[in-house]
Amino acid sequence: MELVITTENPEVHWGFVNVKDRLVLDLGCGRVWHTDRQRSSDKHLHWPDTPEFFLNRGASQVIGIDPRQYEIERYQDEYLYNDGKGVFFNATIHTAVDIQYWIEKFNPNCVKVDIEHQEKVLVDLPSDIIKKVDEWYVECHTDELFNDVVMKLIVTHNLEVVGRLHHSSPQARVIKMVRIR
Repeated sequence: MELVITTENPEVHWGFVNVKDRLVLDLGCGRVWHTDRQRSSDKHLHWPDTPEFFLNRGASQVIGIDPRQYEIERYQDEYLYNDGKGVFFNATIHTAVDIQYWIEKFNPNCVKVDIEHQEKVLVDLPSDIIKKVDEWYVECHTDELFNDVVMKLIVTHNLEVVGRLHHSSPQARVIKMVRIR
């Protein structure tokens, strides 16, 4: 299935996710910025952040990773995340080893990857680690990254959704890959 995605609003951008009763590893969990509006945290313009969106969709828990400390502090202070369903860490993804660490530590059912071109490290992730995850949701920022990520994941997962990010770069896409049973 191919989608047209016209906004960063998670209801549209990640609307195809299947997280009900699942533990989600959210790589790049911080707030959205957009040129035609203020910060997404402004209450009158609020779109849910991806952790909030996944929890509202019934995720059992969201493990959020973001390189911006102020984002993690904000999540830790928010009442929404004080019930233990949201756990947040200040960390940057530089290598496949970084992703492998979080997968082995938390054993997620789903991994959402929106790490601004660092999705390239997925190609170095061992296949036995990739197949531990039922579903991968990955934002790919270029045609080359899209091709490389799909070719790596297609060994253990089926490509189910491709969404074109028309509000972003013409090459940017999000994908949903589901583990082959």
